[in-house]
Amino acid sequence: MLYENFLNLFKKEYELYCQLQDMAERKQEAIVDNNVEKLTEIMHNEQELIDKISDMEEKRRELLAEIAHKQGFEGDKISFQQLFTLFPEEDKAELKELKEDFLEVLSDLQTTNESNRQLIEDSLKINNFTLQLIRQAAGKNVTYKKPGKKDEGSDHIIDRRA
Repeated sequence: MLYENFLNLFKKEYELYCQLQDMAERKQEAIVDNNVEKLTEIMHNEQELIDKISDMEEKRRELLAEIAHKQGFEGDKISFQQLFTLFPEEDKAELKELKEDFLEVLSDLQTTNESNRQLIEDSLKINNFTLQLIRQAAGKNVTYKKPGKKDEGSDHIIDRRA
């Protein structure tokens, strides 16, 4: 029964990671489209999903600790290989395939997240460059100052001190 529970939990966790990968791809589209509203919504949903994944991972760790304890492993720790040897023969193929699928979705997720990070970084560079061009075009002496006051040379477009 413990092994069946583990397999079911592992499947559910895999499905959550598949949803997370889907969200990462949709987030990438929102970044490319510069759709901040859609990006914000996806990030909110993503955080909720990450919370679910964290809960699921905690349940999986507890179940693995229980399996390890019942099998006499020291420190309630058990490797996947050790777990695999304990699984009933009829479930081993499914567990192995699920592990491979899980590793693949994790790899895809890492690749997508790295791509998203790079897109955001590039976007920030473009925004900073554009702001710098605007500042250069505007010059430093275009802000309002009271007569007789020394210009402090603010490099802001809008002077909030007024």
